[in-house]
Amino acid sequence: LEIIADFLECKNEKILSDLNLFKKILEKILKKSKIAKIKSLGYVFKNFNGFTYISILKESHLAIHTWPEKKLANIDIFLCNYTQDNSKKVKNFLQELKKELEPQKVKQKNIKRIT
Repeated sequence: LEIIADFLECKNEKILSDLNLFKKILEKILKKSKIAKIKSLGYVFKNFNGFTYISILKESHLAIHTWPEKKLANIDIFLCNYTQDNSKKVKNFLQELKKELEPQKVKQKNIKRIT
């Protein structure tokens, strides 16, 4: 399952502009969701305070782009189902991230991928 989501009007703006804080929170969420991270990379945009964070996951990938000035986060998480159905893990991850960022609106698209 791949979920592409826009978190709009996020109340927790600090996370949207602090990559180090975000990484700590994300590690906790990945562990709780039982998603294994292989490697990650983050880039902070100096003029905008937002960042891009990309993770290679054991089962696929995670990409997050933040726009603190718009109180916005764009999320793309995909876990393949090669050895097991990982749909629940993807949904749990997104729920935990929602708790942290506190979006007032969410636009979301679920895509069942062939793996």
